[in-house]
Amino acid sequence: MVNCHQGGKVLDTQIKIETPEGIELGVRIAGPVVRGFAYFIDSLIKFVVYFALYFLVLFSYAGLSESSFNVLIGILLILMFFFEWFYSVFFEIFKDGATPGKKVMGIKVICDSGVPITWSSSLTRNIVRVVDMLPFFYFFPSCGVGLLFILFGKNFKRIGDIAAGTIVVHAKEKNNTHRIAEAEPLVPSQPLSLDDKKAIVMFSERLNSMSEPRAYELADILEILTDELGPKGVEKLNRYANWVVGEK
Repeated sequence: MVNCHQGGKVLDTQIKIETPEGIELGVRIAGPVVRGFAYFIDSLIKFVVYFALYFLVLFSYAGLSESSFNVLIGILLILMFFFEWFYSVFFEIFKDGATPGKKVMGIKVICDSGVPITWSSSLTRNIVRVVDMLPFFYFFPSCGVGLLFILFGKNFKRIGDIAAGTIVVHAKEKNNTHRIAEAEPLVPSQPLSLDDKKAIVMFSERLNSMSEPRAYELADILEILTDELGPKGVEKLNRYANWVVGEK
């Protein structure tokens, strides 16, 4: 498993990092304002869901016995617990590091090393969120601790980001310079993890900006996925990348 605490050199709000696959990336750190708007949007979505659940309970009360109603309340509380704590985890893992709020604001969460966020990192940053929410006033979080760390800490990180080895960055818009190299799609001979797929697509997107020796070097690193070296490895990675993109 990739360690989220690997690598990364910081210069102001710009970061240049080299992924474990040897691909150099330049990213721009997301500041407190854009993160605040993203948090507001996500909170609004949660509020709408909780409001809908409240009315579900309200309208169910008349038609249920007391014992059945208590069971319903218990089930809803469990659902609310999982929704609250795994809302961000779900989107960070399955939606390229971006909750709906982050997606709207054009930002996402990645590991410090530039690789996609991992399960362990996402769980850590979201569990530690309760510390970032301190202090609480009448059960309402002020988020004072997290805000102080974002404003005065390094790279606009809250405590959860520091603990998880993650960073929130601006998501780059896809353009002609980051299109994958066209090739006939090829189904991989072995199952690919989400990180494998992203590494393959990342390689293909940046192929045109690499020297030929560098492309061969990286293809050799990914030989475990292709069973090929050099030019044949590059060709197979491109075909895999086209299959991954077509699969979405």
